[in-house]
Amino acid sequence: MRKTQSKRTPRKAEQPKPAAVQPDSTPKPVAAPDWANVTPDDNDYKLIMFLSSGIGEQEIKLSREEFVLAKRVVAAKRGYELLAPRDEYTSGHCNELQKIEITQDDIQMVMDLENVVSFLISNIRRRLKDGATIEDGDWQLRDDESEIERGQIGSLDRDGLRIGSAEEEEFATGS
Repeated sequence: MRKTQSKRTPRKAEQPKPAAVQPDSTPKPVAAPDWANVTPDDNDYKLIMFLSSGIGEQEIKLSREEFVLAKRVVAAKRGYELLAPRDEYTSGHCNELQKIEITQDDIQMVMDLENVVSFLISNIRRRLKDGATIEDGDWQLRDDESEIERGQIGSLDRDGLRIGSAEEEEFATGS
């Protein structure tokens, strides 16, 4: 045996590898804990921050709608599978198709979040106009210095999904 030859034993003929499966364009969600999709009805809803000593430092009363939205944002950020938002009764009495139903609440949450993002952007732009500096880090900002207009967003077209009012002609006629 020459010094440049390998001392490995010859391998068996390799089996052909299966064709690569094309990844789905949307990532598979992680199974969600009950809190992500089920919210008990008729309760007091709060967001509370506790000190390490266990004493509640900050407490914000929320409407049920705000509480569900906050939970769904956390669940989405964690990659949990979001099903139709339900209360305890309806979650236990619905079939699999009803669990994946897209409710008006689902759609309203998307529109609410879009309005929140618009508000946050307007807030940052206003602060920049007031002379705010930008902390060094991973993100940078560039403001085109156009007029800052803040209004409710009435429709949304993003990632291949269009959301609009049922009264809009485009949605009413199906075109």
